[in-house]
Amino acid sequence: MDVNTVESNNIGVLTVLVTQFRRSRLPRLLEIKESVIHGNKISEEDIEFLNNVISDANHAIPTVNGVPELHSFCSHVTHLIQTITERALINEEKNFLPDLSNDQRTHSPIITPKKAARAVTLTPGYS
Repeated sequence: MDVNTVESNNIGVLTVLVTQFRRSRLPRLLEIKESVIHGNKISEEDIEFLNNVISDANHAIPTVNGVPELHSFCSHVTHLIQTITERALINEEKNFLPDLSNDQRTHSPIITPKKAARAVTLTPGYS
């Protein structure tokens, strides 16, 4: 196989990946972003989708590394996913903390997500 055939195959693969991303994944990522920006919790289905996007991106790295024109595209996608995950974490923390209004402030201990994660880790039989 000569160099032109390899480059041609990579261009074909990259074209399919970018087209698939633009048609199906980008709209879904933008929907998830809008949802978390409005304070909604991220669903298990959305988490699975994000995991698939990240996994597929990791598999594409060797091919994309050889195409400098795609580096900016990949950077924007990475930033979009980072924005989604950071905002989803904020929403989880916000929904996790108890309401400490009025008299509850003196009677309710504050349980942070970090403390809860540690408690789950220390719970026998929980994995």
